[in-house]
Amino acid sequence: MVADDRSPEPDRTEFRPIGRWECGQFSVSFWKACMRVVYSIEQKRVAVATFRRLGSYVKTIRKLGYPSRHVLHDWVHQSWRGRKSVVKRQPPRHYPWTVTLAGVQRMNTGQSVKDIAGDLGVGNHMLLYKWMRLWNHDGERGLMTKRDKREADG
Repeated sequence: MVADDRSPEPDRTEFRPIGRWECGQFSVSFWKACMRVVYSIEQKRVAVATFRRLGSYVKTIRKLGYPSRHVLHDWVHQSWRGRKSVVKRQPPRHYPWTVTLAGVQRMNTGQSVKDIAGDLGVGNHMLLYKWMRLWNHDGERGLMTKRDKREADG
């Protein structure tokens, strides 16, 4: 016999009053709005783990039979709070002004920007366009850092 992966049904159903009337005095649509299902911590954990394994809200709900998409979305995002980001940003890399100047000079000869970036070891070829803009505005000094400028002025 095949074991069923579904978790047990919710523990209990709570009814909360709206205003001064109890939920039982309203039509079916009000009854559904008033009914709140409470899930155990274990059911929440199983649902979040299943979501992480399947990667889909709809597939998780179809497999388990509970909860609604909005409730599962809230559980998943609550479980992510407090975690540190796995992907750490790399600090910006600084290139010597001689490298930037060589890149700009090669761009002026009409070479491919991506080829130049690959040859110089520049991770982002868009930096070459920035260097070209700085070179057009200030010449070689535009490519230098403040420290390089101080050293060049002597």
